[in-house]
Amino acid sequence: MGDLVAKLIAVWLAGLSPDGGAPATFVSNHDGDSLKVGFACTGPVTATISFSGLSLVQAPAGAPPLTLTVPCGKGGVVPMDLRVTGIDTPEIAAHCAREKAKALEARNAVTSWLRSANRITLHDLDIVSEKYGRTLGRLEVGGGGEAGAPYDLGAKLILTGNAVPYSGGTKSPWCLPQ
Repeated sequence: MGDLVAKLIAVWLAGLSPDGGAPATFVSNHDGDSLKVGFACTGPVTATISFSGLSLVQAPAGAPPLTLTVPCGKGGVVPMDLRVTGIDTPEIAAHCAREKAKALEARNAVTSWLRSANRITLHDLDIVSEKYGRTLGRLEVGGGGEAGAPYDLGAKLILTGNAVPYSGGTKSPWCLPQ
């Protein structure tokens, strides 16, 4: 339920922003393209979903709003699982030592970059189409070691050799020698 509320918060924040971005904080990452981000909170967060204008077969006419409440999580955030759109990084649970080493390199780079960032903004959010239930999105990272210049996390991972472009389908064979 918390992830659903986090997704709703992200969409709401992006809708309020002139550039369609949702400010977020870095919580953790499993590998280079699978992250946990959060949205600041100071107490329980309540999301109310109105069914007026929303067409659901199961919702009868005049159904009352649905209200979901989640506690403010560790570190003062409502966390959300996110997969970086448009890239593929090696997997931590790899079948070969080469891929595992590359996965650890990508994960450590992302952790370092995001921990030192002054600002993280999510863009182009897709909360429904990822097969493992994560939100898909781009991360714009600002501040830190880049003299304050914002950069796209996925593009930086590709430029540093820690990721390849990905648009679905068969993933890269990281275990093959290059």
